[in-house]
Order: sequence, then C-alpha cells, then structure tokens
Amino acid sequence: MFSRLLLDYYKGFVVVTITGNRLPLLVNLANEAGLWIRDIVYRSNGSIQMTILRSDVRRLRPLLKQTKSKIHFGKRTGLPFLWQRAWRRKTFLAGSIVFLCFLYALTSVVWSIEVDGTKKLSPETILAAAESTGIHKGAWIGRLPDTALLQAEILDKVPELSWVGVSVEGTKVRIQVLEKIPPVQPAPNQPQHIVAGKKGVIERVLAEKGVVQVQPGQLVNPGEVVISGSLGDGRSAVHAKGIVEAKVWYTTRMQIPLEQGRKVYTGQSFKKKYFILGSFPIQVWGYGQNPYANSEEQAVDQEFHIGSFTFPVKVRHVDVKETVDDKIAFTEAEAKQEALRQAEADVTARIGGKGRITSQDILHVRIEHGKLDVEVFTEVIEDIGKPQPF
Repeated sequence: MFSRLLLDYYKGFVVVTITGNRLPLLVNLANEAGLWIRDIVYRSNGSIQMTILRSDVRRLRPLLKQTKSKIHFGKRTGLPFLWQRAWRRKTFLAGSIVFLCFLYALTSVVWSIEVDGTKKLSPETILAAAESTGIHKGAWIGRLPDTALLQAEILDKVPELSWVGVSVEGTKVRIQVLEKIPPVQPAPNQPQHIVAGKKGVIERVLAEKGVVQVQPGQLVNPGEVVISGSLGDGRSAVHAKGIVEAKVWYTTRMQIPLEQGRKVYTGQSFKKKYFILGSFPIQVWGYGQNPYANSEEQAVDQEFHIGSFTFPVKVRHVDVKETVDDKIAFTEAEAKQEALRQAEADVTARIGGKGRITSQDILHVRIEHGKLDVEVFTEVIEDIGKPQPF
C-alpha cells in the first residue's frame, strides 16, 4: 500500500470536478478503459468529484467528448506538479540546489580536531604533525588516507609517542596519543676536561667543577685544557663543568651593489574575493584579466568563530596592487653601513646565540664594477668551552 502511494506521488494526481448528464456512463467507460480513478463523490448539484492520475487526463478527454461532459481541475499533487512550480521559480530552485550542495559540503569536511592524552607534549605539536599528513580543518573526509596509515605517519613524525589512535566521528577527528616514558638518566659522572673549542683570548672562567688552568688575557688554541677534571693528586678526577668566555674574531667578506632594484607601489589596485571551503578557493569577485604589467597580491583571510570553535569556511580578501621597478643608489657610506648590518646578522647566526658582539671594524674596501667589496672584522665574546672525556 505504501509503495503504491509513493508511485502515485511520483506520477502525480489531480482532483477534478466533472459536470454533465451522462456521468455514470463516463465512469463506466473510464473503468473499462483502465483509467486510475479513486475517491469518487457525487454532489447534490449533479456533478461528480474524483481523483485521477496526471498521465490519465489525456486518455479521459475523448470520453468527456463522447459523453458531452465538462471538466474542471482542482488540487494538483505529486512530484511533476512540484517540479513545475519549482521551475517557474528558477531563483528559488537554484538557491535550493546551492543550499543542498553547501550543506553536503559542510558535512563532508573536517570541522574540528581533538587531541587527547598529551602530558608533556603540547597539543599543537600533535596538530602540526597531523596537518602534515593531511588532517586539518577543512580537509575532505573522503580524501583522508586510511586511519592506520595516518597513525603510522604521526608516530614517525613525533618520536616521543609510543601509540597513536585516529578516529573520524562525523565531522570531527579525534587523535588519542600515549607518550613514551623516558628512561631515568643517571647523573653524569664520567671524568672529563673542558677544552677550548675555538681560538680566543680568555675573558673569564667560571668553574663549577674542576681546576681552572688559564688566566684572563691568555690566548688559547682549540683543544687546550681550560678547566681540568684532574684534581692534581693523580688519582682523583671529576666531571669538569663551567663557563669559559673568550674574545673570538670573525671575518666576513661580501659585495654590496651600489645600485639596487626595488618595487614601488603606484597606488592603483583592484580587489578580489574568494570563498574558501576547507582548502579550496572559489572566486566570487574581481573576475577579469589583470590590467597591470607588474603587480603584487596581498591576501587577508576572514575567519568565522563561535566561541573557541573556528568554522572551516572563510572569506579571502585580495588586494592586487600595481608595482613599478625602481632603482635606489647607495653612497659608499651607506653601503658600508649595510655591510656592517649583514656582517652582524652573519656572525649572530654562526655563534647561535651563545655570545655577544662587542665591536665591528671594516678592514678592506674596494669599489669595482658598481659593487663595494668589503671585509668586516667582528669581535665577539662567547663561551668556547667544550667537554672532552679523559
């Protein structure tokens, strides 16, 4: 019965009112012709009301002509009539389709990621490892690799973990982890010296354990013992520890162009807008060819939040700015200042934050082929101590 109702709704049916003098004959002829008729009601004014399939209306018309009857259409029900009404409202139909597609898309992407089980590690560390495997807000759930593969990749990227479990619950990804229990490290007690790791002039020595072997102002070479782990009696030795600060010198050679190119904004620009669903951009504004020969794009993403929850849907505003190439000329003094700045950055990277720059001097300067050839001498005070086991 239910399947019959669904079939009738799929085909569509209509309530009709028929007037005439030979209505019983019309009903008999319709039955003989195999027309689908139901809910026949005889009215006091001599007309009849009945329900007929939409596809049988055409077959009923010859019978109406034969019995000289007239038909009036009433309520129309079913999928064909629903489609006709929707087709007359194309904007509503298009909006409904877009809404359904949008709803499907929202239920097909990752909305949130939860990390459980972290104690010493931060959840951000796990999230960063997960993102490198493809797990991030806005990722398509159907395109995520198998959970076993995801678990193995996260374990490989975070060696501090002993177990990882990844599960997808609707639009949420849950990552459960178990951290390794680090072994208890014994206190260092192996006898050792502290030796000079670089050539330099001693500034000060702060010995926590061991015997100081040098004095301030003394020049030391790499490998020379500055804090001895031997206590002097020939039998006792300690694990020498301490800080050995010394003056160390670095030489940086470089070339500074006296004329350098740069980009300058003209003030002309136009805007683009994108709708970002997950990681997929859809342009909604700013179509057309870029009219500028040279340009630079600056993008700002607008996110949407409810409390601490961030939707995987955002709007990207892009400013396309016109640029022109310009040249800037350095004087010799300005080029020297640029050389000092670059030398400072170079030495800072080489000492790794373990020292401080005390002075800089320019040793050799030569201008050739539009470039300043310069050699910068930098003095640094840093810890040059390096452990050396007996």
